[in-house]
Amino acid sequence: MNVRKKWSVFVKDYLTDDKRVKPTSAWTHKWANSERGTEQFIELGFDKRIFKNPKPIGLIQAMLKMATQQNDVVLDFFAGSGSTAHAVLDLNRQDPKSSRNFICVQIDEPVESNHAAYTLGYRKISSVSKHRILKAIQNADDKQGFKCFELSSSNIQKWNGFESQKDGLLPDLFSKLESAFKNPLVEGTTPEEFISEVMLQEGFPLTAKQTEVQDGIFKISHDWVPYTLYVSMLQSFKNIDLEALGLSETDHFVCLDMAFEKQ
Repeated sequence: MNVRKKWSVFVKDYLTDDKRVKPTSAWTHKWANSERGTEQFIELGFDKRIFKNPKPIGLIQAMLKMATQQNDVVLDFFAGSGSTAHAVLDLNRQDPKSSRNFICVQIDEPVESNHAAYTLGYRKISSVSKHRILKAIQNADDKQGFKCFELSSSNIQKWNGFESQKDGLLPDLFSKLESAFKNPLVEGTTPEEFISEVMLQEGFPLTAKQTEVQDGIFKISHDWVPYTLYVSMLQSFKNIDLEALGLSETDHFVCLDMAFEKQ
């Protein structure tokens, strides 16, 4: 502030319950240098040649303590070696009150064939990320886990946008529609894959709560969505008590048509 042609420095006091401390301008601590990041990478059993200069988890934890609350979700759009996920897991272990979650995103970037990581079996950067997270959990002897999602084609068979030049003649379309009615899913689709795709199509985030309320029937809910979703990949509802679900008028139920046959 310019007072009498002089500049003055002021300190702000925030009326908050948490103790806020102004961070130093330069972080010269050992926990913030790149050498410590490499050491932590090696401590998990990795060859240091796999990933050059991984970020030290202490540096990330210092930023998390300043910028996040104990129940926040930490998003890292450049997962790399998985340092952010490792930092969150370790911070939760150190602080019993911390229950932070993480979302790590890594583009489908291949490992160059002449790189040491390729020689050691890693074909994509995301493989290093996943392996680092898994080792961090195992190293802490923890019961925590994580889910891994990747962009892929739909699990539902294509019929809309039928092109005769590519997909065959009209009788082929009718044949595909008939088989799709019997089972519209691509062969090999797992219940988890089906549920995840339906959740996204219905507007639910991947962090939505999933509960198996009956054998093969899953209840999906989240604070962001004003209704409850039920998803089932069962091919038959024989011996299933659907009335016991207590569905309301606003609930959505997604299942295969064949499940209602011979009911």
